[in-house]
Amino acid sequence: MSPRPRTTAVVCAALALAMFFVLSPMATTSAPAAPPPPAPPMGRMATSQLLRGSIPATGGVAVPILRLPTRWMRAGQSIYVRGQMGATTNVPRGPMMGIRIICLGGSGGTFTVRNHDGRAHGVQYVAVRWVFTAPHDGNYTCELRAVSATMIDPRVARLNLVPGRSRLAVSPVGPGAQGWFAGQDTCVGARAMPRLPRCSRARSAVFVMARLLPAGSRRYVTAVTDVQMTREYGKYPGGPSRVRVTLEAIPATSAGRACAAPGTVSRQATITTFVHHYKVNLSLPGVRVNRGGGCGVRVLVRTRVDHLAGNPVTIHDHRYSNAGAWIF
Repeated sequence: MSPRPRTTAVVCAALALAMFFVLSPMATTSAPAAPPPPAPPMGRMATSQLLRGSIPATGGVAVPILRLPTRWMRAGQSIYVRGQMGATTNVPRGPMMGIRIICLGGSGGTFTVRNHDGRAHGVQYVAVRWVFTAPHDGNYTCELRAVSATMIDPRVARLNLVPGRSRLAVSPVGPGAQGWFAGQDTCVGARAMPRLPRCSRARSAVFVMARLLPAGSRRYVTAVTDVQMTREYGKYPGGPSRVRVTLEAIPATSAGRACAAPGTVSRQATITTFVHHYKVNLSLPGVRVNRGGGCGVRVLVRTRVDHLAGNPVTIHDHRYSNAGAWIF
């Protein structure tokens, strides 16, 4: 498959990264009236029941494709929400696939976007995860919303949602669970790109989404990270970009100093000119943190991105990258 012209690719990239935050609000304002307490115990919920069969690639507001039953939550209660969309397309290349979790009555999580490789590649997936904490007592309804867009014949192109391949699920997590977002865009690359301020300095690696959490006497931490990346265009030196993403959970003292070997999980990713946008989802379950003698009363959770080959890669900000952890 020959690469598309650079101008068209740049326009598609900009459209894909802008579509959600321009046309879809970061938070909802509706807050249905809460039923009287006490709150029922929170359990697991999941659905694969699609609300529609296809999504036109004309852009616009993200539309619900999956919806969970409404649940009552107390202020400060947290749930771990996972969403996945599996879709085919009717066109030879593209279009963009985008999803986001919204919990009505509360707020919304980050976005995941990537380009579908095209009709010949069958079902392809995007996934998003989020630790949601209720801001107040009330009812919350979590949805998975999706959008599609392309600059190549948008009147014809669409995503066809495949039954049984999309899923929205929630699990309760314990008190003190936290979810957080990345800061500003940053960049890794063996060569600098002077025209892009975030990539104007060569870096072999960068840490993002670092947070020091209190563990107290609790013994284990589960951590997750979702890192949205984009391969930059040009010849710096060119070719597909290859990176390694690592999630770390490091036992620390009360002063925040590392005091034991970290728990880690890593994955390598190759980002081509056509795919362009790529999200890595990593999970690190049940890492021992409290080692006694003051070691592990806190835990540092952070994500490291190493550049291995090809053009520089942008690690995207709070709109696209997030992490979460709960200690037990």
